[in-house]
Amino acid sequence: MNEVAIQELIELATARLFELQLYDGSNGSYRRLAFHPISGFYSKKSETYYRVGLMDEFSRHYQEIFHSGNISRKALRWRL
Repeated sequence: MNEVAIQELIELATARLFELQLYDGSNGSYRRLAFHPISGFYSKKSETYYRVGLMDEFSRHYQEIFHSGNISRKALRWRL
C-alpha cells in the first residue's frame, strides 16, 4: 500500500470542495473546523502519513471530549 501524506489528502479535499463552488465561508469552515484539527493532531503525534489507526484515535479523542461536555455535537461532527 502506498503511503499518502496527511497534508496531501487535506489539500486534495480542499481542492474538491473548491470545485463544488461552495460559499467561501464554507470552505473556510472546513479548513478551520475539520482539517486544521486533523493536521494539528498528526503534528502533535509527529506523524506525516495517513494512518487508519491514528484516525481512529483522533475520532475516539473527540468523542471523549464530546461526552465530557467540552464540545458540542456540531463541533464533533465537524471533526469526524
